[in-house]
Amino acid sequence: MPWVYKREPYKGKSHLEVLLEDSTVKVLYEHIKDWPYSKVKKIYLDKDNLIDDKVVIDGVTVREPKRDRLIQHLFKIQELISLFDNKEYNELIRRTSFSVQSIADKSNLKKCMDGLKAKVSESIEAVISYADSFKLCIVDDKLKDFINNNDYLYWRVKDIPFQEFQNLYLYLEGYTPFSTQHKIKGLEFENVLIVLHNGGWNNYNFEYLFDAKIESTLNPSQKKSYPRILHRTKKLFYVCCTRAKDNLIVYYPSPSPNVLKGAITLFGVENCVNLDID
Repeated sequence: MPWVYKREPYKGKSHLEVLLEDSTVKVLYEHIKDWPYSKVKKIYLDKDNLIDDKVVIDGVTVREPKRDRLIQHLFKIQELISLFDNKEYNELIRRTSFSVQSIADKSNLKKCMDGLKAKVSESIEAVISYADSFKLCIVDDKLKDFINNNDYLYWRVKDIPFQEFQNLYLYLEGYTPFSTQHKIKGLEFENVLIVLHNGGWNNYNFEYLFDAKIESTLNPSQKKSYPRILHRTKKLFYVCCTRAKDNLIVYYPSPSPNVLKGAITLFGVENCVNLDID
């Protein structure tokens, strides 16, 4: 077979050209390319401000969520929808900005709420606008200021369907059987399924937890942080495992042979099942 030279795919291209081959990055770049650098360098999306949740231990709230003004507003809208769906009309009237002074006003409120519910498949921006125009949930000066001061963030989320936010709301309010590993401290459940996935975390590494030989394969920088990351991972894993009253299942996707050996050492061969079946 003749030897064939393959040209490096990015050879001769600038860093920007390579980045812009990603269509998502290109959209973001086109949006901000004419901004002054002084504005661009201030862009920082703190996901905790978008999805942060309260911490409850033994039924007591020990920390309130640090949600930004936009998420607080979306929560208000969704709470109105939930009250309407649950026929909690007195509480709905108390919380909405819609003025109810008569039976006719109550009828009009119902029509507006039906219209709001019909909007949930549309964008977040459309739902905010509808709720504001019908005085169900008014866009106040604090929200306007937040949007003006965080126009990039608002641009990133305004076209997302409101239904996506509803899914987030159901998760944060505890209406789904799923939770992050950080939110369950102090809670107990009869059955627990733990899904171990490193994702984009830097402070935890589940491979470190199960693979006893991995330290020898790490570079100097990784070796330096290894003890600290392993300690954090052990603590987090302990919290997860001790939430189970009766049944515990730990799922590790695509484990290496060394990870499987570590799992057998930890749980016993009779308790380990390899799901990688052809």
